[in-house]
Amino acid sequence: GTAAPADPFSPAAAQSAQTPAAAPAALQVLTPEQAAQVLGVELADVMTEIEAGHLKARKIGANWRIAQNALDEYLRG
Repeated sequence: GTAAPADPFSPAAAQSAQTPAAAPAALQVLTPEQAAQVLGVELADVMTEIEAGHLKARKIGANWRIAQNALDEYLRG
């Protein structure tokens, strides 16, 4: 029996490509634009929450970054 060639678009291939075993504690970081997309709101709304101190974010240079766990925390209230 000949094995089928590996399908690069199979879920297993995609999963192994995205989750390197060496870095389980890699911090997931979102831009405010990505956070707005995840939340289904306008970017301005995300920025308002950051500036009000409700959503924890860090400014790096001119760019804001939001840790995934900060977003999770925000959503939990």
